[in-house]
Amino acid sequence: MIINKEILRYKNGEIQKIVDKIVDEIYLRIFVNNRELIILGILPEKIEYFVYGFLFTNGIIKNLSEIKSLKLSGNLCFVEIENPLVDEFLQSMKNLNSGCGSAYISFKKEGKIENKLKILSEKILYLKNNFEKMSKIYKETGSVHSCGLSDHENIIIFAEDISRHNAFDKVIGEGLFKNLNFEDKILLTSGRITSDITTKCVKVKIPVIVSISAPTYYALKIAEFYNITLIGFARGNRFNIYTCNWRVI
Repeated sequence: MIINKEILRYKNGEIQKIVDKIVDEIYLRIFVNNRELIILGILPEKIEYFVYGFLFTNGIIKNLSEIKSLKLSGNLCFVEIENPLVDEFLQSMKNLNSGCGSAYISFKKEGKIENKLKILSEKILYLKNNFEKMSKIYKETGSVHSCGLSDHENIIIFAEDISRHNAFDKVIGEGLFKNLNFEDKILLTSGRITSDITTKCVKVKIPVIVSISAPTYYALKIAEFYNITLIGFARGNRFNIYTCNWRVI
């Protein structure tokens, strides 16, 4: 997953030979009911969890019981889903991919998040600091995003990937596999908070999103409408609260 590569580094007017650490990736091809669904670049770890999360957050399945089999063979993933609507749904999906605002996500029928969760400001900083310490691959390579799920006290699920969307789906997939209730959890992410990440949180009813990066305006509109507390620029001893500030005390 991490490869040592000899490179040249320019520094202070001199060129030196050094060994750098480079993160590896594979192109994963996912087939659902014998139909190719997507090809995407992914860090080759927690792939099964990613597939669970990806299928769920994109509205292809409603729960894991619909998956009758999941087989991995090299960079190929074959999923059999038992749902009379899935083939029709897949037929209607075009150019599905996994990243940067272009993923197809079905969420129009989702209800607002009514969770009255409260969280201390100091706890947000505590969780953010622990989250950053867990990013081992990032510290070695600088080329991955991180995502975590917290129960307010600790980070209970953590994943890294070359894509922030993939890292998110890995976390959600593991949570689904462990039968977790997302409605009282906090999502932490290293990436910017866009509309698609916020929409995925709507689907699993996560009430609080914390990022070390920035949000987009459309993400704020979605968070505001669905009652999600959106926190950005969580760095050092500060953070910005953009929506539903009544949850932070």
